[in-house]
Amino acid sequence: IKGYAYGVLGLDKSNTDTSLVQDLMNGTKSTIKGFFSIPKTIKSFGYLAATYMLAAMKLSKLKEIIQFIQANSVTSELSLLIARFNRLALLTLMLYTLKDAADRDRLGGTTFIQLNYLCAIAMIATAPFLDGGLKGPLGAANGVGAAFCAFNGITSYMKNQYA
Repeated sequence: IKGYAYGVLGLDKSNTDTSLVQDLMNGTKSTIKGFFSIPKTIKSFGYLAATYMLAAMKLSKLKEIIQFIQANSVTSELSLLIARFNRLALLTLMLYTLKDAADRDRLGGTTFIQLNYLCAIAMIATAPFLDGGLKGPLGAANGVGAAFCAFNGITSYMKNQYA
């Protein structure tokens, strides 16, 4: 309710410049622009690289879902593929959020510290299930991404504790 009161509730719905639809359109444009923008810091570059890697994995999983539907009837295996796709989509969005926070120098916030830890756990948990496990290129890249997120979460936490 608090977020609604700060966001949608405060919009002047009679003015087309501040309508909910216009606000969503502006947010979408801003997100797409940020996804393809040059990172402002080294941390931002790391998050963007991880975002791109997971976006590619997500597209690969989408291709796998389409091929499965074309070759098979709809079965319970399809739900497993869709669940994996959704996990990758969520992790991609979380990493993009961290990239945006890094661009704005906001990684010290509690939300972003916790999001770093969550991304690290999700990435390292995903790595063994990729082709080749942790020894394969995607698994190793996920391991590096997990270490990167964990390190940034820990350093941000320590800065807050000892600042």
